[in-house]
Amino acid sequence: MRSRGEESGILLDTSFLLPILGFNLGRRVEEGLRRLRRGEAALYYSQFSILEALWTAVRSIRRGRFNAERFRAGLLSLTFSPRFTRITENIEVYTEALKLYEMGHEDLIDNILYQDSRVFNLKFLTLDEELREFIRGRGLRDITITPEELPL
Repeated sequence: MRSRGEESGILLDTSFLLPILGFNLGRRVEEGLRRLRRGEAALYYSQFSILEALWTAVRSIRRGRFNAERFRAGLLSLTFSPRFTRITENIEVYTEALKLYEMGHEDLIDNILYQDSRVFNLKFLTLDEELREFIRGRGLRDITITPEELPL
């Protein structure tokens, strides 16, 4: 697991895990993943993103469009590929995520992912402009990046 002083990697928001699990999120996400493949940055994900992905899978099951084999293969890829490392949240992440909630940002998963990035000195790759505006509007450290901000 990373320590606070290590060189920064990138924590992937759930949107960037979903294509690995068989869900198409469009050109912007695909472009971000293409840029990540070209780069050498260490890539991280959270178990809370897996939980969000499971909610997406449930919606897909209800619509009759779920590919269980693809989803399982994606989970295996995330779990066993040396390219991805799972973050292990700690008490600081959870308590700081609750502070963001108290400040007015009600998406607890986003709060946890932002705090993961902050605590473990990672960039947070996201499409979530609402979160970015919240962070900037509250004068918090903006560690978010978008696909367009990744190196070509």
